[in-house]
Amino acid sequence: MYFKTFNVLFKKDFDLIYLTINSKGTGFYKEIVIVFIVKLFRKQIIYHYHNKGVSENKDWLHRKLYQFQFKNSKAILLSPLLYNEISEYITKKDTFFCANGIPEIDNIKQSFATKENKKVKIMFLSNLIESKGVMILLEACTILKKKQLNFQCSFIGAEGDIKQFQLNSKINELEISNHVSYLGSKYGSSKFNELNITDIFVHPTYNDCFPLVLIEAMQHSLPIVSTYEGAIPELVSEGVNGYLVPTKNTRALAEKLEILIKNSELRHKMGINGRNKYEKEFTINKFENRLLQILKDNVESVP
Repeated sequence: MYFKTFNVLFKKDFDLIYLTINSKGTGFYKEIVIVFIVKLFRKQIIYHYHNKGVSENKDWLHRKLYQFQFKNSKAILLSPLLYNEISEYITKKDTFFCANGIPEIDNIKQSFATKENKKVKIMFLSNLIESKGVMILLEACTILKKKQLNFQCSFIGAEGDIKQFQLNSKINELEISNHVSYLGSKYGSSKFNELNITDIFVHPTYNDCFPLVLIEAMQHSLPIVSTYEGAIPELVSEGVNGYLVPTKNTRALAEKLEILIKNSELRHKMGINGRNKYEKEFTINKFENRLLQILKDNVESVP
């Protein structure tokens, strides 16, 4: 990779170098070498960040590497809400914002639970990672059960730092197996089919950036209950297409889920608002046009 980078830059003159780079971890150390090679050729660099982590690393080594990386460079972030991640190293005038988008899919249709005797279906769609709020949601489900609410919460995703046996053990410990189930990983049409029969989408994360699963939920006209983490407030407008709760707040999460379980008209209204927001801001065409314009503007500004 290092050889190819040097070879391409040596053979051809570029106005702008576009780099995606990890913000931390072993990936960052590997990729900072690419940055060093590009800087040897004194070309304008624009970084495109899809993750968080820069602001977490305050040690001397990371600060020096970030200063080197961002010097005389520009950056693209997913949202203005994430600017504090790099504000120590790069000015806002050299920072651009480009929200992600996803392609449209066919055969989207929701089966809303409108009758009192029908179970309201809640979906969690992510790998089984503790920081995604898995255990927080399980605790919230115990509160909903105690209130004798008619719901079914499905966890969909691959194993992460929480294994299937650990999840099932916790479900049994809390005595919520009649209300909570783990469906494993779902991809493509299988995932879309599950979204089609869901009534509420929940994502109680406390370590996230710009979750694409929330855009998928909006695409499927689903009301969302999530947190104030990262750029999520740009995706979920409080009281419009869903609710936001403080991270790790089980009771607040249960309260918002209860409101939606009890009110099918509100679910439907918020779902439609989310669908409209997706069409207006988060389609793949919107994303591509935003990114293309940013790159064009920066190429034209190169001396």
